[in-house]
Amino acid sequence: MGRRKRGGRDWREARAASHAALIKRWASTQQITPPQWIKDEVELARLLDQMRRFRGLSLRGLARRSAGFSHHTYGAVLHGDRPVMTDVLLAMLQACKVDPGPAQRWLSGPLRKWFGG
Repeated sequence: MGRRKRGGRDWREARAASHAALIKRWASTQQITPPQWIKDEVELARLLDQMRRFRGLSLRGLARRSAGFSHHTYGAVLHGDRPVMTDVLLAMLQACKVDPGPAQRWLSGPLRKWFGG
């Protein structure tokens, strides 16, 4: 079975390009805001992992910067072994130095279906 194409590109390539554009926007604006195109928790976890890497944090570094969760918990969430819960998301955003206003946008908008915002 062949890969589905979107606009002549593999959908994985298109998603990778979207992620790369988002990281570039985060770098230029210094505002880590959620994208509108997140479809599921797997993609959310992937994006959160990219945010962690963008900030130069290891899983242990993430755990050191946020109270209440171990690097094992973050690893399980980012690898899709555990769901992305509100408290874990907020701790990750805080550790990645996302201001409270933009952090609240992660709980509303396109992500409210998971977080009830």
